[in-house]
Amino acid sequence: MNTLIQEIAAIREQRLRSTAIATLSLILLLSGLFIARAIQWQIEGRVFSIGVCMLLVTVGLIILMRGGSRITASVLGIAGCCLAAGYSAYSSGGLNNPSTAWLICLPLIASLIGGKVAAMIGFVFSLASLSLLYVLQEIYGAPPDLTPFEFRDSQARLNQVGQLVLVFFAIFVLFKQVKRSEDSLSTNLMRLNQEVEARRVAEQQAEQASAIKSAFLANMSHEIRTPMNGVIGVLQLLSRKSLDPESEKLINLGLDSSKTLMVVINDILDISKIESGKLNIEEAEFDLRAFCNDFERHGELLASRKGIDFVFDSILSSQFVRGDHVRLRQVMDNLVSNAVKFTDSGGVGVHLKLNSTADSKFDLYVEVRDTGIGIPEKSLKDLFEPFTQVDSATTRRYGGTGLGLAICKKLIEIMHGAIEVESIPGKGSTFSFHLPLSAPQTCRLEAAESRKRSSHSIAYSSCKRVLLVEDNDINIEIAKAMLSTHDLSIEVAKDGQEALEAVANASESFDLVLMDCQMPRMDGYAATKAIRKLKQAVDLPIVAMTANAMQGDREKCLDAGMNDYMTKPITPESLRAILTTWL
Repeated sequence: MNTLIQEIAAIREQRLRSTAIATLSLILLLSGLFIARAIQWQIEGRVFSIGVCMLLVTVGLIILMRGGSRITASVLGIAGCCLAAGYSAYSSGGLNNPSTAWLICLPLIASLIGGKVAAMIGFVFSLASLSLLYVLQEIYGAPPDLTPFEFRDSQARLNQVGQLVLVFFAIFVLFKQVKRSEDSLSTNLMRLNQEVEARRVAEQQAEQASAIKSAFLANMSHEIRTPMNGVIGVLQLLSRKSLDPESEKLINLGLDSSKTLMVVINDILDISKIESGKLNIEEAEFDLRAFCNDFERHGELLASRKGIDFVFDSILSSQFVRGDHVRLRQVMDNLVSNAVKFTDSGGVGVHLKLNSTADSKFDLYVEVRDTGIGIPEKSLKDLFEPFTQVDSATTRRYGGTGLGLAICKKLIEIMHGAIEVESIPGKGSTFSFHLPLSAPQTCRLEAAESRKRSSHSIAYSSCKRVLLVEDNDINIEIAKAMLSTHDLSIEVAKDGQEALEAVANASESFDLVLMDCQMPRMDGYAATKAIRKLKQAVDLPIVAMTANAMQGDREKCLDAGMNDYMTKPITPESLRAILTTWL
């Protein structure tokens, strides 16, 4: 589009420049006729004035032919014409002589050379010259006509013919310009339409590609999370059994590796959602003090495994705030995990401060310091770019995808904050960020609910009945094993149709349904909608237990009539929280 506009402007400029050259050439020709007559009659003043005019016009032509300014060329031409026409009028008997009309033509000549601006300049020159002639004539009277008497009529006709030629030329050029403009406009409109159509097609293809990419990512997310649920679930169940030290060590290694793999998978999905603009930030009230306590325990655990120190301190102006605590935790986890990973001795320190600002707002400041390997200054500017590593040696030693810090920066910016880094190679790094948070409205209720969900003890009034809807045999065994640690009665349905029949025909109602979403015959969404139509199941808690973890999947589950949502891989902690909430 910009290229086409530039081409149109270039064509227009070339056309105007050609007109300017033709106009100055015509003036030069007419000036030649007039100077020849002036030389014949030996009128030195006219010879001098017209000679200066021809010199200025010639300089203007040279400027135009060398690609110079049309305004400069027009000013030179106007000045020359003004001098020649003004002296010719004065030496021909005053304002009543036909040569005066040349001064009236000045704006027309100027417009043909330089456009609107030059026309205005020409008008000023013309008005000034006519005014000066009028003043001189009023003071000193009409000057004598220096043209020989026998040539006065022919000189007047030459002036009139020259003026008519100039007017005819201007009209001809005007129509020519209009015709060229119409042709050029028509051609460029066709090209513009073609470009618009090409862009529309490209946008459609980009949208289709984005949709295909989103569908592919959603499918890959599901296909990866489903077997990962089996791997992590089996390892977690094995870790609960009495094992010899060597077996326990191997199980823990497998759990750590599977968790690392899930971090990589989540990072890839997150960066894809961010780049496609499909990552939503949710705001909810949460207990920041409880958040800090939980994070401190997590940081201490990470640091203790590495054999380094971990220090956490916080200053809170309010216990309850409103924001996306999930994404905040993701950023802080990433920064602390990086700090621990790149620190072999010394320790990691986290300072968190919540300041009150105007209009019931808060400013959250978080600083993560480490005594690790540090970052070279040349690498700092690209540190937050996706897939960026400090150097290949670091990558080989510490590993990583180079996505974590890029995701942190994107998340902070989406939440209207800012992140910075300072580092000294060999001495450590400091990452810090500011994040605006809002004051809550129902924070205490939410906090109480949060504490309830995080409880590690579940007390049931009696044995509860749970319907597990899952088509994958491995996931069925894992879910049953996790549920068996609680006092629950478990029944299994392998697709949505079986689940509907189980709920409809149950002699004793279920207390909870754990519903997979992608299943044969009838998926979880359709099954939930059908179950909700049963009179006995209007208030039955249905929780999605799915590998669908893309943006919008939670909303899709809730829109289908489900009460809650958890993603695979399922952990004992996430399952315990769901059971605590709904039973």
